[in-house]
Amino acid sequence: MTEETTFEFEKAMERLAEIVTAFDSGEMTLREMEASFVEGMKLIKKCSAYLDEVDLRVRTLSEAETEQNANNG
Repeated sequence: MTEETTFEFEKAMERLAEIVTAFDSGEMTLREMEASFVEGMKLIKKCSAYLDEVDLRVRTLSEAETEQNANNG
């Protein structure tokens, strides 16, 4: 994971929740909405890539564990 030390999934999700709340408030200007939309899309892309990497690591570990159990069994 190349950005593991700089990307914090939980903080990104919190920021996405803040963006959604701001949109729901109806008090944003069009310019603010556009900027928030762009920021949100970038965060979604990063979160999705992070989850894909975590999924791959979990699958790899699970397969290794299954293989090890089969060899020991």
